[in-house]
Amino acid sequence: MRSLIFFLFQVAQFGVYKTLVANVLPIFFSFYLGAWCDLFGRKLLFKVYLTSRILEQLVVVGCAYFLTSPKEYLLFANLPTAFAGGFGVYIMAVTAFLADISPPDTLAFRLGMNHLASSVGRTSAPPLGAYIFTTLSKSHGLKSM
Repeated sequence: MRSLIFFLFQVAQFGVYKTLVANVLPIFFSFYLGAWCDLFGRKLLFKVYLTSRILEQLVVVGCAYFLTSPKEYLLFANLPTAFAGGFGVYIMAVTAFLADISPPDTLAFRLGMNHLASSVGRTSAPPLGAYIFTTLSKSHGLKSM
C-alpha cells in the first residue's frame, strides 16, 4: 500500500512538471504572437504549430521505443509545442483566420461549426481509438503494454 501511494505521488509530481514545461513559455509568447500574426499572417503559425506537434509525437514515440530511458525525457517532448506558443496560440490563429476570410454575416456560423467539429472529435476520439485498437489487436495480434 505504501509503494502504491509513493507511485501515485511520483505520477502526480511528474504531471506538475509536465504542466509547467508545457505552459510557462506559451504564457509569455501569447502576448506577442497575436500582434506578430496580424503583421505576417496566420498560415505560418499553423505550420509552426503543426510541425511542433509532429516533433512532440516523435519524441514520445522515441521514449516509448526505448523503454529504459528516464521518464524525464518526456518533458522534452513538450518543448517544441511550448516554443510554438502552445494550443492557445493555435486556437487564436484559427479564430483570427476564420475572422479574416469570413463575411460578417457567416462568421458566427463558421465559428460555431469549428467549435462543433472540435468538440465532436474530442469526445469521440477516445472510444473510437479504443475500438480500433481492440479490433486490430484481435485481428493482427497486437498487445498493449
